[in-house]
Amino acid sequence: MDETPFGRYRLRELIGEGGMGQVYEAYDTVTDRIVALKVLPQQMAADKEFRERFRREAHAAAGLRDPHVVPIHDFGEIDGRLFLDMRLIEGTDVGAMLRASGPMPPRFAVSVIDQVGSALDAAHAEGLVHRDVKPSNMLVTPKNFVYLIDFGIARSAGDTNLTSTGIAIGTMTYMAPERFTTGQADARSDVYALACVLHECLTASRPYPGKSLEQQVAGHLNKPPPKPSALRSSVPTAFDEVVARGMAKNPNDRYDTAGELAAAAYQALRAVPGPRLPTPPPPPAEEPTIDFSETRANATRQNQPPQNQPQPTRRETSRQAPPPTRVGPPPVPPLSRPPVPSRSPAPAPKSRRWILVAAIVGILALAGAFAVWQLAASDDKAKDSTASSTPGDTADSGAAIANGPAASIATTIPVGTTPVAVVIEANLRKLYAANADDSSITVIDVDSGAVTTSIDVGKTPVGLAVDSDTQTLYVANIGDGTLSVIDASTDSVTATVDIGKAIARIAVDPGTSSLFASNPDDGTVIVVDTSTREVVDTITVGAFPWGVTSDPSSQTVYVANSRDNTVSVIDSSTRAVRATIPVTDKPARIGIDPASQTAYVTHEDANVVSVLDTSSDTVVATVAVGAFPVGVVADSDLAVVYVSNIEDNTISVIDTTSRSVVNTITAADGPSGMAVDPITHVLYAGNEYDGTVSVFEPAPS
Repeated sequence: MDETPFGRYRLRELIGEGGMGQVYEAYDTVTDRIVALKVLPQQMAADKEFRERFRREAHAAAGLRDPHVVPIHDFGEIDGRLFLDMRLIEGTDVGAMLRASGPMPPRFAVSVIDQVGSALDAAHAEGLVHRDVKPSNMLVTPKNFVYLIDFGIARSAGDTNLTSTGIAIGTMTYMAPERFTTGQADARSDVYALACVLHECLTASRPYPGKSLEQQVAGHLNKPPPKPSALRSSVPTAFDEVVARGMAKNPNDRYDTAGELAAAAYQALRAVPGPRLPTPPPPPAEEPTIDFSETRANATRQNQPPQNQPQPTRRETSRQAPPPTRVGPPPVPPLSRPPVPSRSPAPAPKSRRWILVAAIVGILALAGAFAVWQLAASDDKAKDSTASSTPGDTADSGAAIANGPAASIATTIPVGTTPVAVVIEANLRKLYAANADDSSITVIDVDSGAVTTSIDVGKTPVGLAVDSDTQTLYVANIGDGTLSVIDASTDSVTATVDIGKAIARIAVDPGTSSLFASNPDDGTVIVVDTSTREVVDTITVGAFPWGVTSDPSSQTVYVANSRDNTVSVIDSSTRAVRATIPVTDKPARIGIDPASQTAYVTHEDANVVSVLDTSSDTVVATVAVGAFPVGVVADSDLAVVYVSNIEDNTISVIDTTSRSVVNTITAADGPSGMAVDPITHVLYAGNEYDGTVSVFEPAPS
């Protein structure tokens, strides 16, 4: 087996990676055991504030002695890289199980929530907040124990300021409203996410299953909590109240602890028939944890075994830190494993290895007895993973000048998770994809089709804009209210601007050195001076502004206000709203075609695009497109506009002269943001659902 030396460790296999670094199966030469080793990005160790917080909170997480917590063996710094050494776990995550087998029986669901709640309460008692509670972070082992994993960038409660790295985490599907509006998170934010997971376990449906990021954000901010009994008749209505309180918009209206949420879910089970089963035995014993003394840390840095360092026994450790008292009823035991249906079941999820990471820092884990079920719903749909073209089939597809509008997929390039936006820096021949759930930007060489690097940015990047004059890329991070500034020539983050509010889409006007960012929460557009990188103005527009684009030739910015059905027109030189254009239902995103003096506005629910005359600020046409149009981009030279339809996986091609659809292209899974190379006229589309970017072949002449 090939091994790579890393201090006292030997890295054997890469078993996971993301914006917070790589996870390896590793051999620890000092303790003679196989571990999961998380190695954080190098720039994190260079940030003094981050490094100190990492050490402080890793130490706190390592000290947790709840029986549901997987121990952190060690942590520190090797060769300028921060690392976490944790127990290696084999298992399958709850999200994969839900996809394979459908909704859980209520007793299963409550068992999961109860055990995860126990782990969260232990962390919250120490002032640690998980910040990314979701089904894929709940791991079920072959022994049917459930662990809450990946505290990744969790932080102490009340610690909301980002360091210069600009990195944080969270998955938008389970984010509490205050994460969008204030950026703050405490134990009640984890309770909100756990209530979201309870709903999903009961129904196999996300709480706000929007087809776009706009819908998900709007759901958390404005829509009432979902009712699981309305989606699944076998779920008692008592669970509706549990989910409603757990997902209350106001943190003060939620359960105070995860244990209280679990206790309420347990009470809702009274309407569910079934015997109480014996509580399963505790998880397998873990090796004694390492003494994190200064002597031990020094020995680790020197890659030498500690001399004469007694290790505490598990009994001694238990006496030093007894597990916290649980609030509510005892843990809910799982049902026995049901038989496999005689018909062909849904494919069993693959077992995978996970590293259990906690506070910026360390990992919490949750162990609770949970049985795996095999109940495949009759209407489950299996997706063909081979539908996309193999990357590299036409590696040089971007190098040739297109001889017509896009017509079919030439190749598909894997990027990160949920690529919601793409943009091209044509002079440098680079395409950037914003991966919302990875908090990263993937960089692609458009001439070769190769991924060249990945850039860590702020939390949940959803907006991209390029200033080619200065070779600068701007990234709007809606999850933490920051703007990442990237030098496109070196692909390095040069600044992180704290906007202080949630920002979604962005547009740059180089002529006025201005960047305009939509703030869906308070109905404003934030203006940033790109030369000083400071917020210089706030412009009031319509309700829930989302899409924003600029026409530098006329120094005009257009904003789609999706809750009051208007488009605001802003003079970028005076920063004044010069017109408000009424449009049809729920405008989402806008694309500009300066050549024909028109703007195209997508309407997701109505499946149409409005055509605006930018000289008169009026609607001049409405074009029917595909199902749930979310993205729009114009190619003025070819006189076409492309509209991505995320629900039916198509792209509508609109002729800007006739203002009619002249072609419908079959796309990949979840086409969303798009970009056109102005040199080659090749179309690129980010696919939210399969983590790829599609490159489209032009129509033959």
